[in-house]
Amino acid sequence: MPDMHRVEDKDRYLQEPPDSGLKKTLVWACIGLSFLIAVGIGIGVSTVVLNTTILSNKNEVTPNEGSGNENGNGEGSDEWIPPVLRPITIEKNIKDTIANLAGGGVNVTVFDDPNSAQRKAMNWIINDDPLELQPGHGMLFQRYLVASMWYNLGGESWSNKTSWMTGASECSWHGISCQRWRIVSIDLRNNNLAGKIPEEIGLLGNLKSLFLSNNGIGGNIPFSLGYVSGIAHIDLSSNDLVGVIPSSIGNEKSQSLVTLYLNNNKLSGEIPPQLGQLSKLKDLVVFSNQLEGVIPSQLSAMQSLLRLWASNNKLNGAFPSSALLGMNSLDALYLDNNFITGEIPVDIAKGLPALRDFRVNNNKLSGCPPKELFALTRLKILYMDNNLMECELPVEIYNGPVLKDLELFNNAFYGSLPPVSSNSPLVVLNLANNKFSGTVPPSYNKLARLQKLDLSQNEITGLIPVALGYLGQLTHIDLHSNALRGPFPSWLGDMTFIQNLELHNNQLSGTIPSRIAGLQTNAHELTFHSNQLSGTIPNVFCNTANLKVLTADCQVDANPRVECSCCTSCGQDTV
Repeated sequence: MPDMHRVEDKDRYLQEPPDSGLKKTLVWACIGLSFLIAVGIGIGVSTVVLNTTILSNKNEVTPNEGSGNENGNGEGSDEWIPPVLRPITIEKNIKDTIANLAGGGVNVTVFDDPNSAQRKAMNWIINDDPLELQPGHGMLFQRYLVASMWYNLGGESWSNKTSWMTGASECSWHGISCQRWRIVSIDLRNNNLAGKIPEEIGLLGNLKSLFLSNNGIGGNIPFSLGYVSGIAHIDLSSNDLVGVIPSSIGNEKSQSLVTLYLNNNKLSGEIPPQLGQLSKLKDLVVFSNQLEGVIPSQLSAMQSLLRLWASNNKLNGAFPSSALLGMNSLDALYLDNNFITGEIPVDIAKGLPALRDFRVNNNKLSGCPPKELFALTRLKILYMDNNLMECELPVEIYNGPVLKDLELFNNAFYGSLPPVSSNSPLVVLNLANNKFSGTVPPSYNKLARLQKLDLSQNEITGLIPVALGYLGQLTHIDLHSNALRGPFPSWLGDMTFIQNLELHNNQLSGTIPSRIAGLQTNAHELTFHSNQLSGTIPNVFCNTANLKVLTADCQVDANPRVECSCCTSCGQDTV
């Protein structure tokens, strides 16, 4: 029976259509007339006729009758049904609606299993729901569906389950939002959900947003989800979903989709080409899955796409220029940590004029990056490290008008370091672990905004250039494992803002100047070992709060030897 303290809410929630009073009057008039006829022809016969009439003419509801729309959750009447017929009629209504589900994802025989989530939800609607909805009620199916979610996704263990499975309207249950009593949003992010998303979710015809991220949901993505007309936002990220991305997401009914987040799951297979039909999509985020194959060329039709994030998968094949050219609005392209091969074509720079963030690191790209790429007017971040690229870099690499972060380390670039022709906005420059030779260009003094410089593990020779001393924002200098020679520059001690200075594994010689005491202000890591240095490292470093690593050739048998009572380690057994 309903909770009496919810009678007022129930009356408002079950408010009948304006003509429902007339309908009831007509029903009772028919019943009265039947009773009068029964007096003349016999009570037994009239009872059979009456029950048959009510059952066949009032209560046989199909997915498109008595529900208001094809999804079975439209406006419906709440006509009186004889109590004995209510369970049968409700079950028939729900089964008929599910049978109409696009893709046929649910076999109604599931209701024969008393332990299935669908059967439990059905039993709750019929026997335990305090609202006691009648078969023709417009909210009946959506109430059944969220009850099915409760049983499918382990509702008893949810972190927040306020009002769920109570006599309150499902529109007031935690995470459910409605407009005109229709569910338009389900937001159960980070709520300890576990189990499978019910396939029936595709019948929520007014759903605009589905947020189920950061849970423990397994199973497949419901095929029916692609048939929710008007849905704009889907976020199923950070779960344990398996299987493929349904091709149904991309059909004509999902054209309103704006954001699609499927990252951090266990999805496999290929990116379906049907996604290219999502003309309004702005965010396609599928990173950290097990997706394979190439990025389909059909994606080039996604004119509104702002971000394509497919990192940390098993994507392969040549660089997908045919899929990317034409994405004139693309702001961020993340294809890092895959198995993409070949060269980056010249026309990619022309085809992506709005690109701001471009990351293709940790692939198998080869050849030489096109110089036009570095000159993109909006490009701020460019990561092409950890590939198989091999060429002499063009001088244009510093020319990007807003390029701030350039990472080209762990490739096979060779030749001299390109000179800087004009003032550059670069903040981070990482060219480590390549095959660069020659000296550090004195024109590096034009990198006035540079904060981090890494030229380590190359074949660079000559002196540490004084040009670096003019870079007043430089906090990280890594020149280790080169062939640098000459004395330890005393002017380095005046760069009090330095946090990391790595000079180990070079050919520096002479005495360590006492002026390096100035580094103790902000130093985190100082490495001077594996050189030909001598002298004493000042004891002020012993009291430096932030210093975690300080190394020199302070081992007993070192020749020459550095005195260092504050060193964290000595010699080559260090970093």
